[in-house]
Amino acid sequence: MISFVLILFLVVIALLGGVLCYYQNKSFLLFNLAENRRLGRRVLVAGWLLLLIAVLGLVIFITLPLTWNLITVIAASLVTGFVALSFAGSL
Repeated sequence: MISFVLILFLVVIALLGGVLCYYQNKSFLLFNLAENRRLGRRVLVAGWLLLLIAVLGLVIFITLPLTWNLITVIAASLVTGFVALSFAGSL
């Protein structure tokens, strides 16, 4: 059960990273990232970081014991929190 949840988490993180990379120069929710370049760069960096975390999380999942995946969960949570604070600061 835990393995399924971790794989699902990695898929969600990869999808979120892909969405953030896709909307780098477009309107995203209430924000126009083409006009707000600072926020657009932060979104792009966060998207790439989430994609990297998803790939590293898969490597950790395959090669290391299950408890090491806590690193993936914490890192992804920090990056998504950074994105949320960036959006909140741009309101």
